[in-house]
Amino acid sequence: MNTKWYIVKVLPGKERFLKDLFNKEISLGKIKNIVRFICPTEKEFVAVKNKKVLREKVLYSGYLYFETGNRLNEEDLKVIATFPNIMGMMGDKTPVLLT
Repeated sequence: MNTKWYIVKVLPGKERFLKDLFNKEISLGKIKNIVRFICPTEKEFVAVKNKKVLREKVLYSGYLYFETGNRLNEEDLKVIATFPNIMGMMGDKTPVLLT
């Protein structure tokens, strides 16, 4: 399946919350034409009170990626831009298609 990936800028620290919110909306059928949202993370060990603790760190703070089956039109992109905590992207509030 040939998929397209888009990137949207969100408030830093809200990536995981918004990923869960968007994926829930997709499963309920409220957002059409989008397969899934992802928030890339990596696991790292951090020292907390002289103990090693495994934590998940967001790789690209302030950005969410989403996958679609085909290219989205302006109306579909504006639906995503209306959610709270979505910031502008390159002077525009709509998501950007990755090349």
